[in-house]
Amino acid sequence: MKLLTFLQDGREQPGVLDRAGTGVLPLESLGLPFESVLSLIETASHEQMQLLHQATQDPARQGIELSMVKLLAPIPYFRRDMICIGYNFRNHAQEIARLRGESDKSAEVANPIYFSKRTAYSTGPDAPIPFVPGYAENLDCGVEVAAVIGRDALNITPEAAGDYIFGYTIANDVCDTRLNKAYTQPFLGKSVDGYMPTGPWIVTADEFAREPYFDLRLTVNGTLRQTGNTRDLVFGIPFIVSQLSRNMTLKAGTMISTGSPANLDAGHPDKLYIHPGDVIRCEIAGIGSLTNPVEVRQDREERL
Repeated sequence: MKLLTFLQDGREQPGVLDRAGTGVLPLESLGLPFESVLSLIETASHEQMQLLHQATQDPARQGIELSMVKLLAPIPYFRRDMICIGYNFRNHAQEIARLRGESDKSAEVANPIYFSKRTAYSTGPDAPIPFVPGYAENLDCGVEVAAVIGRDALNITPEAAGDYIFGYTIANDVCDTRLNKAYTQPFLGKSVDGYMPTGPWIVTADEFAREPYFDLRLTVNGTLRQTGNTRDLVFGIPFIVSQLSRNMTLKAGTMISTGSPANLDAGHPDKLYIHPGDVIRCEIAGIGSLTNPVEVRQDREERL
């Protein structure tokens, strides 16, 4: 199933893609009283999920045409920050090491590099990525698989991790590299409003293998910039979910972005920046695509 959030007549509401994949079935039309996709993840019973699945398989149920609604991020408002993993593709870690003048060997790490992105509001398909003159002008981006936790997880094993994943979506890990360097850590450079587009929907885990492998692609103005497969992750999704749950409860609805592959033009870092007018398209096989333009946003506050 593909769970989503959409805007129609000024109202945000949760829905599911119909069987044809061309229309949206509002959850309220199915008698499911959930105010958001997040509340469904947190509280839906097995029977309610079964009812939802049956509705999506019914050819007689035709949803509202996608062209008639605006898709938002599947979970626009997070309970907590998004959790991210840095340099989790081997080739990306090596890319960064080379840009620093270091050897590939220096890119090897014994433990994941975790950080969080403050996300007051996660933007969705077609929403602009902000270019803020004088503050955030050195923008980089990366296509990533985001795993969505389906029930509270604490001290679980990697083997059990699949039982706790509700589904998967696409995330674009936008950041400003100058801010990352200025503050020697990525929190501010990755937490500008609009720097974590997600969507277009969450595909439930039952659509995939227990430990799925995804093909990823990112294009800028139609030119391929990133490509990879999650089988090349240094730390796989089951390991990540298990380790994060050690003595730290992962609440239902938590979103974990698992890392982006290397850039194809990594030898020319100046070519990796994105600029106003650029259109970024992230694609993940089995999930879909997420497209966002880059637009100037003025910021009148004094900045670093």
